[in-house]
Amino acid sequence: MSYQQQPYADPNQPGYGQQPSTLEPPIGEPYFGVGFGKAFKRFWRGYVVFKGRASRAEYWWAFLWLQIIMFILAFVYVIGAIVTMMVQFSDPTNLSSSAVNDPGFGLWMSFSILGWAAPMFLFSLAAMLPMYAVTWRRLQDAGFHGALALLGIVGLSIVPMIMCIFPTSQNAAKYGPGAVPAPEFPPGVYYGQPQQGPPVQ
Repeated sequence: MSYQQQPYADPNQPGYGQQPSTLEPPIGEPYFGVGFGKAFKRFWRGYVVFKGRASRAEYWWAFLWLQIIMFILAFVYVIGAIVTMMVQFSDPTNLSSSAVNDPGFGLWMSFSILGWAAPMFLFSLAAMLPMYAVTWRRLQDAGFHGALALLGIVGLSIVPMIMCIFPTSQNAAKYGPGAVPAPEFPPGVYYGQPQQGPPVQ
């Protein structure tokens, strides 16, 4: 009885979950093992790319970048608002009843405090589209339809976020190029031994 010899994989070719060391895939093709900085660059470069796929590293590194930046901007807003109120109320004339009850003074204070929130608002607005794009591609790499990313519009962003945890699906190839996991062998089939029928009783 003879067995069919399976060809050995070329050790110089990347497999699933690996990437060539010198070649960066284009946006829309998953970059497995991408680093922290490069993932942030790819996030902005793919701000309108909804076709194709994105690896888990691309998505979660970009997500972490956004959380860090938003935390810094929120911290600046809080400190700026506190400093603004301390400066204004350090002036005794602003503590008088006439000043406190003056609608103009209250409006000016509100705009002064909200002005510190402008960087946070502008960054959120700028990052919205590329975040939807990378989520769309990550979902497709996980085997889901990218349109599920739009659940965030109705306040269900936790749903696509959980889906982005899933690894690359065997069906991801239909959404774009890139490595996918090898299919599992059916019961009774072993690597290097083709199935030739039911076992002999």
